[in-house]
Amino acid sequence: MKTIYLGLGSNLGDRAGNIQRALASLAPEITVTKISPTYETKPMYVTDQPDFFNAVCEATTELSPEDVLKKIKSVEKEIGEHEHNAPRAIDIDFLLYGNEIIDTPELTVPHAGLRERDFVLRPLYEIAPALREPVTKKMVSQLLGELPPNKLSIIGPAPGGS
Repeated sequence: MKTIYLGLGSNLGDRAGNIQRALASLAPEITVTKISPTYETKPMYVTDQPDFFNAVCEATTELSPEDVLKKIKSVEKEIGEHEHNAPRAIDIDFLLYGNEIIDTPELTVPHAGLRERDFVLRPLYEIAPALREPVTKKMVSQLLGELPPNKLSIIGPAPGGS
């Protein structure tokens, strides 16, 4: 059984509902064990689009990393496909797979943007403050402290009340 971390974001439609639906759709292959509070954030790369709701979940799975990616992609497709960096009903980023470092043409874990994204590190810190990022071996709190100050708006408790 592996512990994994996933980042979830939505900026179209019922943003909170989309995140809840995505979390529920991960079962039974992926069992969500913790969910961060939800944050509202500005888009990062393509800024001319609606603000995002973001959250991070901790989960367990027996799936291989490749099968986790397939499951994530199927959930995204079910809720609403999107183009890269375009507005989306749901985006699920595969952040961490245990302490493994994976670098293939199809999959990079830890997620390539993990260390530069406040909207990922802050909710990750909420549920796993002592977690170490496998490449740098730094704690999430250290990585968060290395980012420039950013105002994230906390929207509420974890989706689904977890």
